[in-house]
Amino acid sequence: WTRACNGQGYGVCRHRGRSQMVHRVSAVLHRIPNYQHIESNVVLHLCDNPSCFNPKHLTIGTQAENMADMKGKARWHPLKR
Repeated sequence: WTRACNGQGYGVCRHRGRSQMVHRVSAVLHRIPNYQHIESNVVLHLCDNPSCFNPKHLTIGTQAENMADMKGKARWHPLKR
């Protein structure tokens, strides 16, 4: 995605009259597995690129699965106090 992005690098666009994250819109439009549960779940990027909206790189999962994926790939850095 080369257009507007939010502060975390996720692509954003207007869809159905409101601001949406591009990867979530892509997941629904391409009907990736479990897309019908998108409202209560998150869209995970298999490629770890937040601006990516390629449906082959997206999957629907829980926030717990998202955190486990992030920790498993050593991308989780808790704040040190």
